[in-house]
Formats: sequence, structure tokens, C-alpha cells
Amino acid sequence: MTAIAPSIAVSLWDLPAQLGQVFYFIVMPILILAGIGFLIQRTCRLDLPTLTRLNFNFVIPGMIYFSASSSRLSAADAGAVVLATLALMACMGVLTLAAARLRGVPRDQRNAMVMTTIYYNSGNYGLPLQELAFRNSGQGAPATALQSIVMITQNFTNFTFGVMIATGGRKDRHWRQNLMHVVKFPPIYALAAAILTTYVRGWIGESPHLARAIDPFWKVVLYVKDAFIAVALLTLGAQLATVRPSGKSYPVRLSIFLRLLVGPATALAIIYALGLEGFLAQVLLISSSTPTAVNTMLLCMEFDNHPDYAARAVFYSTLLSPVTITLVVFLAQGGHLARLEAGSIAQSGWQVLALTAADTTAATDPAAAAGPSTSAPRAASTKGATMKRRTTVSIEAQAFLINGKPTYQGRKYNGMKIEGLLMNARLVQGIFDDLNPQTRAKWNYPDGPWDPNRNTEEFLAAMPTWRKHGLLSFTINLQGGSPQGYSKEQPWHNSAFAADGSLRGDYMARLERILDKADELGMAPIVGFFYFGQDERLSDEKAVVRAVQDDTDWLLEKGYANVLVEIANEVNVNRYEHKVIQPPRCHELIELVRKRSAGKVSSPAGRLLVSTSMGGGAIPPENIVKAADFLLLHGNGVSDPNRIRAMVDQCRALKSYAGQPILFNEDDHFGFEAADNNMLAAVSRYAGWGYFDYRMKGEGYDEGFQSVPVNWTISSARKRGFFNLLAKMTGQE
Repeated sequence: MTAIAPSIAVSLWDLPAQLGQVFYFIVMPILILAGIGFLIQRTCRLDLPTLTRLNFNFVIPGMIYFSASSSRLSAADAGAVVLATLALMACMGVLTLAAARLRGVPRDQRNAMVMTTIYYNSGNYGLPLQELAFRNSGQGAPATALQSIVMITQNFTNFTFGVMIATGGRKDRHWRQNLMHVVKFPPIYALAAAILTTYVRGWIGESPHLARAIDPFWKVVLYVKDAFIAVALLTLGAQLATVRPSGKSYPVRLSIFLRLLVGPATALAIIYALGLEGFLAQVLLISSSTPTAVNTMLLCMEFDNHPDYAARAVFYSTLLSPVTITLVVFLAQGGHLARLEAGSIAQSGWQVLALTAADTTAATDPAAAAGPSTSAPRAASTKGATMKRRTTVSIEAQAFLINGKPTYQGRKYNGMKIEGLLMNARLVQGIFDDLNPQTRAKWNYPDGPWDPNRNTEEFLAAMPTWRKHGLLSFTINLQGGSPQGYSKEQPWHNSAFAADGSLRGDYMARLERILDKADELGMAPIVGFFYFGQDERLSDEKAVVRAVQDDTDWLLEKGYANVLVEIANEVNVNRYEHKVIQPPRCHELIELVRKRSAGKVSSPAGRLLVSTSMGGGAIPPENIVKAADFLLLHGNGVSDPNRIRAMVDQCRALKSYAGQPILFNEDDHFGFEAADNNMLAAVSRYAGWGYFDYRMKGEGYDEGFQSVPVNWTISSARKRGFFNLLAKMTGQE
């Protein structure tokens, strides 16, 4: 399959800034907390055994339970993590012994040297690192769930094979004693409990009554989860404070080189060899970059196998690790290794340092050669690039956050959790125009001719009222939607893109006004790029790619941190002309936006959050679920609320589902006064819902939000029904 190559160019000017962002926002919190633990231990002399037991017997198991039960860890991914971890340990063991022989390391030190390179700090360091690296993109829980598999695998081998290495083959200790350490390791049982919870939840289904019953217990899990990073890193710092390496000469530099540099490089080779890619590959690569495990020092101390050597390796590898971890996280997560495919190693992050200031793309696909637009008109002013934005949208687990706080914080409705949902409406015609003079008169107002600027002005005037009723999001599309509600043919010409994919300045000026107002009101709009029936306005696939690139760049230039991106409306509808928009390849455009925006958005994720939607009643395919930051469903044609519930359940049961938020952003079913309806059904499954209304046959100007011309006020019974229920749900009534 052809893949769109991401734009991975990093200028010499941009590189320090991007590395600085990774260091400051991901690595710096680790250093601060570990440093505090170090100072407290040196000054107050904590009871370190008790602190360590508290961490490994309570806090880490609590975090593992939360992560694994929230992310629906698949058996395939768990198996891949175990295999990759064991392969990395084996390869590093062989490489370490070879390096030791080449450097003439004494035989009696070689086993200790192997210990310092094959066992890395996957617990107190690795778990917080994964949480910090992925939490703001909503992948913190899945990342720590995968990292917990690494930690358990490492500890299982540590107390079995590791003991053999530390003893040099001596039988100082019976194998049953070693096995008891594994059996008594609490994280194993936390992971098992999480897996059991997932299966039980799938068997009995989601229930508001059950959720209420277990709420106190789940709050305990959340409290432990919230304490995890601080306790784990304070423990790490306190452990390092006890390390006092001797002055005896050891090949510590070689151990550090192997652990911090050769380790990630070897992990990358294993990732490619196993055919792993995407999020799983990112987690594994970042995991491999952590310093030597403290357990290595403890085992070497217990069996008197050069404990000073191990202590120095632990201390100095931890001290130097922020430098190498910053680079590895940047390469893995910053858009340079986000898609790891066989045959694409030429695009890997190891080459990014050699790239120049030119904004280029890898030449694996002619479509990717479109490059950035230089001729596209720049819409309106450049004030967005310099003005301070007020609103930021982010994702944590299955919840949306605005300005760092869950939406509708603390809110429940009839026992159903509202906090974290993104309630929305389909308002795609906010920048509508018709460039076809033969059809333009169709959209005349009752009191005058069609006017796209009047349309946008009235949209802007209505936004505060929507917001007061609890609406936090709306979908707006650069190619609109059917101005008749549903249409077989679309002779009108409504597209913010020219035929070559460049942006039309008048459309983008109107969009800028709407997004600015949304930013002012604390709203997180969903900006759609393409709509079937209008995508053929783009001449070819090269133009489609350019359209995605130019619109992404425009959003970045304006500094928007409050927008979500929808590549296309209902990609599975068999009316898209360009194959790159269709389901088998649409994930390529999703990944293009993710990679192109990486490190360029002033938001917790550091990039744009992106997805695409499916037609009414359809479930997204695995490739789209795997690539998307959130899942977009449509309820058109779904008259049974139970089918809405089933759709959400089916998504969460998909193999590639990684705990992303789910929301409907189009549903033309109403009945808001009924005891059950599609809106309530979605919320009962913890999914946001989007109101879609059009002017039906025989209805007048006041009806609907999609039929042009639009009355953007709450001007009909259906509109009032939706906004009244929304206000009740969100506590705005």
C-alpha cells in the first residue's frame, strides 16, 4: 500500500526549540521530582525500604490497574511487547559481551556489565515517562499499560535469569526462592485484575446503576493514579541518594554508552524486524531509552558481584539519561517515527538531524511531493500568529479537556457521567458560498439575495447563545455539507480549496472569524476538510494532499489550539472521487496532519488532534481507529437508540481501539422529550453527541441548521428541544 510520507524536515532553527519542548514538558518534571526525592533523602533520611514497598505494593499496581482497565489492552499487543522486550534483552546481552571482549573487560566484571545494560528502569522511571509523554494526546493510559508489560517482563527475568547472571552460575540461592519474588510481585495481580475487569465489563455491559455502585472504589483508583508520578519519582530520587560509588576503575562509560545509545538503536532495529508500527512502536522505543534499573544494583549487592560497578552505572546513566531520552522521545513522538513501516526506514528519525530548512517530504509517494503551498492566498490578517489564544483542547483517556479541565467538570445527568464529553452540533455551513452562478440564486434569503458574509455574521451572533446552553463544539467544514440536507447531485460549487488544493482567501477569512470567536467563548470546534460531492473540485490526489498540508499550515500559522480536525465527512460513503480520502487510505491523511503539526501547537499534545467520520450506523475500520485521536460516528439512519449504544460498544471492542474518546458529530434523530433517544443513548455509553437538523419538505426558513439559507438562532421546536435537553444535561438550565 502506498503511504503518504510525512513532512519531517526540521530546520536548524526549529530543532533546538522542538527538542527544548520535549525536554521542558516531558523530561523536566521527572528531573524536578526525582531531584526533590534526592534532596529529601539526603536531608531527612527517609525509611527507604518502606517507601519502596509502598510504591511497588500499592501505587504502581494502582496505576497499572487504571491504565490497563481504561485502555482495553489487547492480547496481541501484550504479546508483541513481551516478545520485543525479550528480544531487546537478548540482543543487548550479546552486544554487551562482544563489547566487553573487544575492550578487554575482565571476565569477573562481564556479568555485572551485562546486568547494567539489559535491565533498564521500566518502573519508577519508565512508567512516569510514558505517562508524561502521552498523557496530553489522550494516550497516557494505553502507554502506561504497555509499559507495565515491559516492567513485568523485566522483573520476571530479573528474579530468574538475572539472579543467575548476578551469581555467576553459583547455586547460592534455590530457584524456588527466586520464583517466590515473581509470585509475590503485586503488579502482576494488578494487571490480571484489570484484564478481568475488562472482560466482566464487556459481559455485563455499561450500566449507570453499576457505575454509581462502584463509584467510591473507582475514586480510590483515581486517587492512587494521581499520586503515582510523584511517589514513583520521589522514590527514584531517594534511591539514587543512597548510591555512593567507590573510586575503583570500572568500564562504566561503556555500560552507559550501551544502555543509553545502543539500547534505543537496537530497539528500533527490533521494531522494524517485528513489523511493529505506530503507537506501539513509539512506546517500545521510548521504553528502551531509560537508564540502568536500580534492581540491578540491588542484585549485585546481594550476591557481591561488583556492586560498586552497578551503583555507578545506575547513578551516571540516570544522570545522563535526560539528554538521550529527550532525543528519543523527540524522534519517536515528534512526528518522525510515528509510522514505522518496513521499507520506510529511509524516513526514520535518525536522518532528521541531517535535513535542512526546506520543508520537504520523503519521496515514497508521488502524491507526497506536492509540498507546502507557496502560492495559496493568506486569508485575512496574520493576527492569529501573534495574538494570545484563550482556549486549548486536549484529551486524557476517554475525556476531552478544555484549558486543562474536563468538560462539564463534575457533571452527571440521571446517573450518567457528562464530565469529559464533547456535546456538539453539525453547523457546517458557517462559511458556505456557491461559486456556480447557475445555482447561486437557490440560496437567496426570504428578504434578499444570498450573502456569504451575512451568513457568517449571523453565525457569529448566535454562538454565545449556543454556548450558554452548554454547546462546547460544532462541526464546520471547508466544503460544507449538502445545503438541501440530503442531495443526490451537487451542481453547486462550495469549496475553500482551489483545484490545485490551495486555499481561497475569502473562505478562510470567514473561517478565521468563527474560530476566533470559538476561542474567545471557550469552544472546541471540529474543522472538517472534505465533503463528498465537492471533493471532485480538487483536480487530483496531489491537490488533495496539498489541501491537507495548506489547511494544516493555516491552522498552525493562526495559532489555534482549540480545534479538532476531521479529514472528511463520512469517508465510507461511496461518492468520494479520490482514493486517498476513502477508508483504506484515509488514515494516511490523518497521520499527515499529526506529523505535520507535531511540536507546532501550543497545547498539551503539541499538535493537532485529528480523526475522520463514518456514515450513519457504520463502525470505523481498524486502520482509521489505529490512527485517529478520537472516533467520530454518525447516527443517521439509526432509529433505535440501542443501536447507538451498540455502535459505541463495537468501537471499544475493536482490536485497534486504544481508549480514545468517542463522539457522534451527526445524528438527525430527535424525540428530545422522550424517555430514551439517540442523544441519551450515546451519553449512557459515555460518548458525546452531535445534533444534525435540516429543513424538511414543506418547512420554512426557521427550520434546520444545514439547509441554506440558515437561520442560526434557536428558532424552531426541534432546535429548542435539543438545546433545552443539552442545558439540562450540562447544568446550564
